Amino acid sequence: MANDPPTRVMLWTTARTRSTALELSLASVRSFEVFHELYTVAYVFGDDRAYIHPPEHIVSGYSYADVKGKLEQAYPGKEIVFAKDFAVCLNGNMENLPNGYLHTFLVRDPRTSVRSHYAINRKILEDIERYDQKLYENLLSVSLSTFSDVKHLVDLYRHVTESLGQQPVVIDSDELFQSPREVLERYCRITGIPFSESMLNWTAGNIDHWPDVLKDPDMAESYTAAIASSSYVNKASSYSDIELSKEMQSLVDSCVPMYQELIKFKI
Repeated sequence: MANDPPTRVMLWTTARTRSTALELSLASVRSFEVFHELYTVAYVFGDDRAYIHPPEHIVSGYSYADVKGKLEQAYPGKEIVFAKDFAVCLNGNMENLPNGYLHTFLVRDPRTSVRSHYAINRKILEDIERYDQKLYENLLSVSLSTFSDVKHLVDLYRHVTESLGQQPVVIDSDELFQSPREVLERYCRITGIPFSESMLNWTAGNIDHWPDVLKDPDMAESYTAAIASSSYVNKASSYSDIELSKEMQSLVDSCVPMYQELIKFKI
């Protein structure tokens, strides 16, 4: 019914799980209100930001209270409110979670996702590497250990299932890209999201709903492939040719058991 409150769903993930494709897929439906990484903006740019290497400027309107309030607004006329974000950007404070949401999770094998994250960040930070190797290595290490660490996702998953009493809803990224219709229809049925054919073929560059700061070319560089996408084309690579440092290999080794814990509950 038009006057019914919208169904609210959040998708939590780590870096390089191809979560933006899923977000843009759902953003193709006009009756959905979709949000892109509001907690990420709070974590990196907000008044109470916590990221270890924050930018020099603060983006107003993105404190944790601001983000929580925005997600909890009424949105009359919308049948779905959907938001995608990184679990780490809650900064370990579950009180930052918005009320009224079903929390879902997208996971990808860290033996692939961490290497993918390493590859894209290495490319982005090339200019820094040329004049300051130490700074480059520090930024790369912090980015990977923050946004690729599955621990934050597991901690949130346990809170959602044990404290909030929600049933686990986990999507395997590889299965989503191998069988998008099947996985999307199953996800929509479980979450109460109406499935639409447009979710399988959407308009490339559909990022009008993004926060302005994340539309900046420097910020959006790691999303280039996702922004240009219009369907679930499975061009996945294992990035097996990428050699990681001992520190990053240790991150992978620590994340694999946690990933395996979550993947047991895939839909």
